[in-house]
Amino acid sequence: MMSSDLSTLSLRKLEEKKEDMADRHSGILKSRERVHLDVQVGEHPLDYASVDPKDKVKEVSYSLEHLRGEVDHITKDQEYQRNREEYYRRKSEDMNGNVLWWAIAQIVILTTVGIWQIKHLKDFLIAKKVV
Repeated sequence: MMSSDLSTLSLRKLEEKKEDMADRHSGILKSRERVHLDVQVGEHPLDYASVDPKDKVKEVSYSLEHLRGEVDHITKDQEYQRNREEYYRRKSEDMNGNVLWWAIAQIVILTTVGIWQIKHLKDFLIAKKVV
């Protein structure tokens, strides 16, 4: 077959597929079809196995680039962990400070209420002439 025969054949197949799809999807869909999307997020380094190095220098330079990428990734991860640790340490220190002030406030309130109750009990007992 010649290349023009192949292109004609592939064009016919595409037209047949297009007509088949149009027939299947005309009107209301009768069957449910699912589409699976595989989405990858983040840094994706080159696939060094698929690259065909022609000599040892290229192979070493690819390995070096791969190692640089790994070092960059590790550095970014360390920086992220460091920032995260600092954030949660600040949060923890703030929470501990709040707990301390809450405990001090409770002690002051309980002491004040206790003194007030003792004073009023003493005044009550004096008024009733028990003391």
